[in-house]
Amino acid sequence: MKLDDLHPVLKRQLTKCHFSDEELASEKLIFLISRVNQEYIDGDQSRYLKERALEISSTEMKEMFDTIQREKRTLELLLNDLTEKDKQLSEKNTELTTQRNYATSLLASIVDMLFVINKELAIVDVNDSAINRMKKLKSELHGTHLASLLSNTQPIATLIQNINENGSKAATFVTFATEIKINANETIPVFLSASIVYNDTGEIQNIICIAKDISELKKLEKENAEKMILLTHAGRLASLGEIATGIAHELNQPLSIIHTNLQTLEMLGLTQLSEQDLKELISSSIRQVDRAAKIINHMRNFARQKHEEAEPIDLLTPINAAIGMFNEQFRLHQIAIITNYEPDLPQICVEEHEIEQIIVNLLSNARYAVETMQKKMGPKFEMQVIINLKYDKEQKNIIFELIDNGIGMSKETLDQCYDPFFTTKPVGEGTGLGLSIVYNIINSLHGKIEISSELEHGTTVRIIIPTGVA
Repeated sequence: MKLDDLHPVLKRQLTKCHFSDEELASEKLIFLISRVNQEYIDGDQSRYLKERALEISSTEMKEMFDTIQREKRTLELLLNDLTEKDKQLSEKNTELTTQRNYATSLLASIVDMLFVINKELAIVDVNDSAINRMKKLKSELHGTHLASLLSNTQPIATLIQNINENGSKAATFVTFATEIKINANETIPVFLSASIVYNDTGEIQNIICIAKDISELKKLEKENAEKMILLTHAGRLASLGEIATGIAHELNQPLSIIHTNLQTLEMLGLTQLSEQDLKELISSSIRQVDRAAKIINHMRNFARQKHEEAEPIDLLTPINAAIGMFNEQFRLHQIAIITNYEPDLPQICVEEHEIEQIIVNLLSNARYAVETMQKKMGPKFEMQVIINLKYDKEQKNIIFELIDNGIGMSKETLDQCYDPFFTTKPVGEGTGLGLSIVYNIINSLHGKIEISSELEHGTTVRIIIPTGVA
């Protein structure tokens, strides 16, 4: 047996025993040594496997530990993130609760009636003001169709239809005046505004309707209208006072003719006058009496406080009547009045005396302006007032223009010219009501008034009145 082929440990042990070559050649010893050598080899393999197993197990455990640590850190991060999100959600929930409470208190504090309706115009919610004003329970109003409360819901239906057809291009709110039915015997006028509320997908979710009671406003409008009638009447009387001199001259002419006719009759007597001459004197006197009566009647009608039903009229009638009040006055003061009327003007539905008052006030202002300019420029200054009347077929408006070459107005005066009782005339020569009254009359006719003026360069007043012609 060769010792070099044995396990190193066994080799060292056998070397220490000093066996002879003969002893080592013994079969029994060889068998024993072989068995021990195999045990050593098997032990080495077993130890190797155990060490390898331990090594592998340690690596896997280390990897598992590292994985667990990573998962732990990830879980810690997730926990921190969830904690932060929970905190944010808690804060948002608190904020939403605050906002909800604020919105609830805000809606409760609104004095106007508020109705939340769906696309079918059925009520889904109301505020306290609506409940108190309607004198009904919230459950009674819930599900009620808005048409059973409002006299007109068509604007809201049209709003919804336009949104369905045109999408985001359509308007999202509408306002209109209507009446709301409180009970079988009571209705109140309201000004209603309806606004669309969309859901997350951009579809109509609800419509918020706010109805403002305008009963007091209607009452004030009526009172203001009555006061305006009185103010307009005062303006007519003031205008008569300003043109009294001209009217006196208008009356003086027929009276002079009548006086001359009577003097002729007195001087010659009935015997010296032929039947034909006598008829002519009488006819002439009657015509002048009629002329004077017509002037007096027109003055009486102009000064009378009245409110007629508007009906279609030819604007030339009141315009010429108003100009007739100034003809003699303008002639005596050498003021040229030039009229340019477009033929075949359409009739317009207005009150005749209102148009007269507009023209009288504007002519009165124009007369003062040109006379003031003449005082500044001297007697050679030619005073002139031009009146234009035409029809804008495209816009369907009648346009009235009065142009004078008078003293004009500064920018400051122009800014205040519509204010009641503002006047640049000396005390006793003007009330300051003229343009204020003109403005209110034009406004009531749904028209516009435009004034352009410059100091020492005259004034142009342009009035635009819609005819309502289809």
